[in-house]
Amino acid sequence: MVDTDLELRLLEPSDAGALAVLEAMVFPDAWDVDQFGQLLGQDRFLAVGAFKASGLCAYLTAYSVAAELEIVNVAVAPALRGRGIGRALLLYFLEQGRKRGACRAV
Repeated sequence: MVDTDLELRLLEPSDAGALAVLEAMVFPDAWDVDQFGQLLGQDRFLAVGAFKASGLCAYLTAYSVAAELEIVNVAVAPALRGRGIGRALLLYFLEQGRKRGACRAV
């Protein structure tokens, strides 16, 4: 099943709080709002998110070095897994990376 009511977009510094909350739901060693706030919006850090009406439900973060993107984390809210959100997010991320000149993602 693919979730169709998603908004996919680049994450901005104003998304740091929502990003930190979702990260804490998924990872035991989560980054906090200040760590995300320092990186979001920088050219060397690419973050994309999937939003439903209730807010941020998935994200992917990566560092951009030369023409390569190094994926740091991919997370989908536990209650929404298995709906194709992660796949849609990854495809969107790869598209955004190509627009930035990336030739490879690892």
